[in-house]
Amino acid sequence: MTALIYSLALGFLIFLSISSRMQISVSSNEQLKNKGSYFQVEVSPRKRMPVESIENFIRENESKNIIRSHSWTTAPIDNFEDAHIMSVTIDNMV
Repeated sequence: MTALIYSLALGFLIFLSISSRMQISVSSNEQLKNKGSYFQVEVSPRKRMPVESIENFIRENESKNIIRSHSWTTAPIDNFEDAHIMSVTIDNMV
């Protein structure tokens, strides 16, 4: 009987945890849908797209209040076959 009550309580806690995570995810996706979206530019590794053209596009749309902010991310270094790492440093941003 104790094992049954314990397993029911544990199952209920897992259910609450999963349902709360799903609710948070749905809520954040709903806000993103109503107030904005992610702008993503992907370029083939073989082709190069000038960064200036992307930045000009972003600047033009920032002045129209279409794009509020942006940031840059790079592809993982293991995607590049010719990458030879000479050194790695970490700057303390504190």
